[in-house]
Amino acid sequence: EIRFCDWSSDVCSSDLLPAYKLLDPQAAIALLNQHSNTVIIDTRSAEEFDNKASVVYHNLGRIKNAIHINSDEALDKFMQQQSKNQSLLVYGGMGTDSGAKTSQALVRNGFTNVNFLMQGLYRFVWATANIEDCKAGRSLLTNYDGLY
Repeated sequence: EIRFCDWSSDVCSSDLLPAYKLLDPQAAIALLNQHSNTVIIDTRSAEEFDNKASVVYHNLGRIKNAIHINSDEALDKFMQQQSKNQSLLVYGGMGTDSGAKTSQALVRNGFTNVNFLMQGLYRFVWATANIEDCKAGRSLLTNYDGLY
């Protein structure tokens, strides 16, 4: 059971939380290092996924082996081909809307091991460059040559 806590009062409620796990960059790195079979879903636009976004700082590369799913059709096809208990890591770019919506759709369709990278790939990339405990995560990134 996933529980959402108000850290200021130590009050927790499973009614307030999504039915997927919320991960910070350090937890996502641990997940990927401990569960090499995790399927990684990148929900950003095609331009961002391919490092061709007109807003240059949206070109971040991606997490290695990420599959690009940014449409309902692609998500439906993916869900038909995967086991419901497959470990999944879902992320978006700078915001969380696309990744959160994809995570919610997966849970609604019976997937039980959905992990969502809070604050998206932008925060993940920043953490791998600036937080000592996350620097090993740089090896999990690809397609970023010359970007940072």
